[in-house]
Amino acid sequence: MMRDDTKAIVDDIVKMHRNGDSVAAIAVKLHLPEPTVQHALDHGRLPEPQPQWSTPQA
Repeated sequence: MMRDDTKAIVDDIVKMHRNGDSVAAIAVKLHLPEPTVQHALDHGRLPEPQPQWSTPQA
């Protein structure tokens, strides 16, 4: 189940898109990467967080 804050973000994205905002404009307004906004529109949810792998230090 989606957390309330995550659901609210997805709802905002969908509402803004219905009102004519582009994916790029929504991304700028919400400070999100464009692929995240597009994923929310395509799938109705935010993408799962990916693990951050550190690069080995020489």
